[in-house]
Amino acid sequence: QKKVENVVELDVRGLMKKSSLTKEESEQVLHCALRSFSSPMINALELKENLESSSVILPTGCSGLNNLLQGGLFTGEVYEFIGPSACGKTQLCHSLTFQTVAWSSATVLYFDTANTFSTERIHQMFVWEKKRVEIDDEITNEDRDQEALTEVLSRIRVVRCSDIFQLLSYLHQLIAQSSEQGRAQCPPFLSSLRLVIIDSVAALITPILGIASRGHALMTQLGLLLKQLSFDFHIAIAVTNHVRADGGPSLGEYWGAISHHRVFMKKISPLPTISFRVLKSVRQ
Repeated sequence: QKKVENVVELDVRGLMKKSSLTKEESEQVLHCALRSFSSPMINALELKENLESSSVILPTGCSGLNNLLQGGLFTGEVYEFIGPSACGKTQLCHSLTFQTVAWSSATVLYFDTANTFSTERIHQMFVWEKKRVEIDDEITNEDRDQEALTEVLSRIRVVRCSDIFQLLSYLHQLIAQSSEQGRAQCPPFLSSLRLVIIDSVAALITPILGIASRGHALMTQLGLLLKQLSFDFHIAIAVTNHVRADGGPSLGEYWGAISHHRVFMKKISPLPTISFRVLKSVRQ
């Protein structure tokens, strides 16, 4: 697939220079390569029915946010959570992760760009949730609880990413493996994957934006991969983003078009409360 992508990036003259093909042969090769990247036409009604039948709503762990998002995170869509430092974005990512694996057999892929993922937080959420739903506090089974916690943690895969190239490489591999084998034939983790988290996307993109046009090209590639992953494989994507000095979302206007939903987060003092405000949503 990578070779096909390299061909698509060329024009007829460029392909002729890199090969011994004639003009007519180069045009035919480019035509075939472009067709391999083209999506088949589909009836709009059929598309709507396919989306509705395959959509799963993932709870966020926050009733107020669930209400704002009409139930939670819908698979097949990209969500962006924006806010200043220490407003609770990473905590929300942990909550999304726990809620997804705690109440179903789904799995979560968590891209950690700042080494902030904590199994201890997941453990704390597990203990709190157990106490909340426990009918009789006197009825406890430590072995059973440990097995349940182990099962929850086993369905979370964390990838440490220090730059955008590592992230792009992993996403390409993920899409290629899922496409070649089909979701049903994939390993159990991939076939059950319902949520991908990137905390934070700004940490990977901001350092490259000053590299002439290359930074924006890589940002565009990342956005397209996230949309493809969410749509083709019915996965919810959640990314976090910082704010600029003026309070607006970082990464510029283009990145704002990538997500289906943008939610602004703000911590309210003195209470440890987080407010959510929907800036954009395809469902509103």
